[in-house]
Amino acid sequence: MIAKTNQNSSRKRVRIVFQICLMITALMLTLVGETTVGTLAQGSRTSAQKASTPDAATTIFQEGRNLIANEEWAKAAEKFKELATRYPQSGQIDASLYWLALALKKEGQIGEADQVLKRLQAEFPRSTWKDDARAMRIEIAPQLGNTKLVLDEVQNGDSAELRLVALQSLFESDPERALAITSSILKANSGASKGLQEGAVALLGERGGEKAEPLLQEVAQSGVETRIRVAAIVGLKNSKDERVLSLLGNLATNSDDETIIGASLFALSQHEGERTTEILRQISAQAKTAKGRKQALYFFGVRGGARVVESLIQMYDMENDEAIKAQVLVLLSESKERDALRKLMDVARNDPSLTLRQAATHFLSQSTDPEARKFVEGLIK
Repeated sequence: MIAKTNQNSSRKRVRIVFQICLMITALMLTLVGETTVGTLAQGSRTSAQKASTPDAATTIFQEGRNLIANEEWAKAAEKFKELATRYPQSGQIDASLYWLALALKKEGQIGEADQVLKRLQAEFPRSTWKDDARAMRIEIAPQLGNTKLVLDEVQNGDSAELRLVALQSLFESDPERALAITSSILKANSGASKGLQEGAVALLGERGGEKAEPLLQEVAQSGVETRIRVAAIVGLKNSKDERVLSLLGNLATNSDDETIIGASLFALSQHEGERTTEILRQISAQAKTAKGRKQALYFFGVRGGARVVESLIQMYDMENDEAIKAQVLVLLSESKERDALRKLMDVARNDPSLTLRQAATHFLSQSTDPEARKFVEGLIK
């Protein structure tokens, strides 16, 4: 007789994920993956065991999972220990060992967690939990002084995902070595997959610090795949090096690639200061693509302040592209500066373009400012 237990279980894995938006380019380093675990319990048991054991094991397992969900780690560990002791033939034993290790890890019992994970790997080499166990062992290895495990995985591992887990652990325990290994991964003849290179660059930007910036700048300007360049560009968003502003400005102004432009503008927008504001203003006038200009204009406009409003008004007056002028009106409508309000009223009353007059009137009608309301009432009369 075969007893089956099916369940959906959310397991956190350390993964590198990139999402590129043409307006805002951002990097996310974690993903929660859903994996369905199907388990089989099979063996020569008495009829009484067949009837009761799977149900009892399943009950204990679910109680343990509920305790995990409630972050009651000590109680959860006891439940999974009970299951492993009382029902060693249960089809859920490999999953139980994983959750037991997690609970022990959360309780700070790192050595005990590692031993449980080693057991899972040794006794259940075909388990759907084996990679999760491997990832957790890599994650906790630095706390146990097990640098060899991390280095072996990052240099010789057969999974790009787990190599990135190891590289992340290495950045936490030995940043200089991690930087050197990342540099080798990014070499043209390294044989590393594009996914591994992309993830390595993302970790470089997030964990590498100032020493990583020269390599990030090199990758950002190189001819490698766009996704890898984007990871490097976004990785420069926290740089304190003034030269990075010029680099990002040049990429946003001179590139024909919308993705590179968007990433560069996003990274620039994370920097404070008047110089950044001026660079964004220049790009909004000089970028090669219309979309790039609009993106730069957005990032420039949302910085706010009287000087920005003054520049927006000048742009409006000098601009011939009606779409750009319309975006300027949007930005002016979001400003609290009086000059912005007065420009909207001027456009609503005098602009040669009916479309732009209507747009300005609409924004004024949505305003709660008494002067704006009075103006719109006057237009209606």
